[in-house]
This record gives sequence, structure tokens and C-alpha cells, in this order.
Amino acid sequence: MLHTLTHIRNFWRKAANYCFLRAAALTLTLLLAGCATSRDPKQPTAKEPFPIDALVLLSAPAAVDVDGNPGPDGIAVRIFGTSQAKTRALAFETGALEVLMFDGIINEQTPASAKPLHAWTNTIAELKPLAVKTALGVSYPLTLLWGKDRPTQDVITIAARYIAPNGRAIYSAPSTIPVGNPRPR
Repeated sequence: MLHTLTHIRNFWRKAANYCFLRAAALTLTLLLAGCATSRDPKQPTAKEPFPIDALVLLSAPAAVDVDGNPGPDGIAVRIFGTSQAKTRALAFETGALEVLMFDGIINEQTPASAKPLHAWTNTIAELKPLAVKTALGVSYPLTLLWGKDRPTQDVITIAARYIAPNGRAIYSAPSTIPVGNPRPR
């Protein structure tokens, strides 16, 4: 009987070692398989940055007074460039970013066809030092002065326009900002 118990004990030890070896081999196989992943087609290579396909323009609720003289003389905005492939706003790597100011109220379809009262154009080199990382991604806070192009109406409409390297223009939704009583020209 003692011989039978020893035989059974040895059997279970060998079985346990065998199961351990199989489990270890399976785990190692799964770990190594996880190391060899194929490139996700949505993930760009270093030469293919994520394309900006939408703009978000946030503005101060009113025009700003920067020079200390009575009356507003500019606007404060924050611009985000977004991509359907990413959850956070992206840095502008190529192209140019413009902010367009229109005298009065315009509708959403008008920015592409209306003539702006003033336009601010920023190259990527000018934007790079202004980039701020936020919880929503990279944004660009800008304070823009309109100089001699003062509005004549009590409100202005602004829109951001990103011009991609291929020439395609992407517009943000327009935003209307009260300017109060504009200064005389």
C-alpha cells in the first residue's frame, strides 16, 4: 500500500510539473506574440503627421482693451486643431493658421466667401512658441489687435481658417463678439 501511495504521489508531482511547464510555455508564447504588432493604418509614421480636419475657436466674451486708451482694440482667442484620428487637439505641424474678422454678423456659410475687415496670418514657426498643452490637447492662445481696421458696427464676427499644405482650407464655426461703441475712425 505504501508503494501505491508513493506511486500516486509521484504521478501527481509529474502532472503538476507538466501543467506548470505548459502554463509557462503558453504565457511566454502570449507575451512574445504581443511584442510583434503590425502598424495600425490610423497611426501615422514620422513622415505622415495626423491631418488637422477641424478647428475649434474659443473667444473672450467681448473685445479687449490692450493699449489703455478708451475702447477695445483687439480680440483674445484660443484655437484648437483637431483630427478624427485623435481624441485630443493637435499641434499644427504644417500649413498656416489665420483668424478672420468681419464687421457685423455673418452666417456659418459666409466666412469662405465674405471679405474680412482684417485677417491675421500665423506661420507654423510663429505658432510653435505659443503652443500650450491643456487637458483638451494643444491650443494656441492669441491676443490680436486690429490696428487701423477698427470695426464700424457694435459686433464683429471672427472665424479661424487653417490652410493645409495641399491648399485645402478648413474653417472654424464663426463667433460673434460685441465690441460696444467702436472708436471713431
